[in-house]
Amino acid sequence: MSAYILVSFTPTNPDKLQHYAAAVPATLSPYSGEMLAKGPAENLHGDSGFVLQALIAFPSKTEASAWYASEAYQALLPLRDAAMVCQFTLLA
Repeated sequence: MSAYILVSFTPTNPDKLQHYAAAVPATLSPYSGEMLAKGPAENLHGDSGFVLQALIAFPSKTEASAWYASEAYQALLPLRDAAMVCQFTLLA
């Protein structure tokens, strides 16, 4: 069954966000991850407090979790945390 990671975020440093966004795709490949959408979110009900969202698809929950825990992605966390305030949610 497919799994998805929904990333809700608000940029805090556009330059660092650009570097982070450029580095993420290489970390997705080994887990067959694919960025499906990224951009401003239109809230249909309620307020999440975040201005942008990204949706990443994986073939399974196992691969989604393995990507997030991977050494390659974990190495990007300091850059991510300097670039934005965010929330990652796994849907599987």
